[in-house]
Amino acid sequence: MRRVREQSILQNKATSEAAHASETRWKLLFEQSPLSVQIFSPDGQTKRVNAAWRNLFRLTEEQGLAFNVLKDPDLNASGAMNLICLAFEGQAINVPPVPYPVNNDPPEHRWIGGAFRTSGSRRRYAMIPCIEHERRTLASAPTAC
Repeated sequence: MRRVREQSILQNKATSEAAHASETRWKLLFEQSPLSVQIFSPDGQTKRVNAAWRNLFRLTEEQGLAFNVLKDPDLNASGAMNLICLAFEGQAINVPPVPYPVNNDPPEHRWIGGAFRTSGSRRRYAMIPCIEHERRTLASAPTAC
């Protein structure tokens, strides 16, 4: 009985160490990725943004965390909200580029779209925004990212 308990403790420790190593690798990959990534909770609130996202939108971490994708009037006005809602229902969705205001002085619109994916085990949603063209007139028709 004692030996079984010791084996169980050793297995739990090994599992815990493997999970910690995996989480560390994921955090490094997330933060150092050249792809802009934003992670949401099920209610649309931003939980994390990486350095590429902060650079793309020219916002601080705090400003990014204050953003709720399901309450954004600009995304609603662009027509992208229907697709985003489907993503939050669990579908893998690619949102085509739409003109989106970025936090610049003077204000500037960029064509931004992205891929929404869900992590079912944690019920978190991730968006990988892509920028089509930094400077494009609002009258231009977008193409796929």
